[in-house]
Amino acid sequence: MAGADAKVTVADVDSRSAAGIAEEIGGEPWVLYRTDTGALDSLSLDYDILVNNAGFQHVPPIEDFPPETFRRMLTLMLEAPFSQARAGGSVQGDRPRSSSERVP
Repeated sequence: MAGADAKVTVADVDSRSAAGIAEEIGGEPWVLYRTDTGALDSLSLDYDILVNNAGFQHVPPIEDFPPETFRRMLTLMLEAPFSQARAGGSVQGDRPRSSSERVP
């Protein structure tokens, strides 16, 4: 994507990992704690493509599944991507959309 002149930002909680991948693909590193919803709510992003690849798996029987772990999963895998997409919404709203992105 960076090779096609897209603005690519590599977000990771691990600064070394973000920097290494960003250098490899020609992007910019960004250390981001996606579970810090307060910081995400105030974001303003400029991106061409947003890819969310954060997540974790926890698969005990439901009676052994800690509610706090479930809440953290929801924050990381649902709330954070919503906030990131919303942060770029004003930028994305100015760009033409393809027919596949239109909502009837």
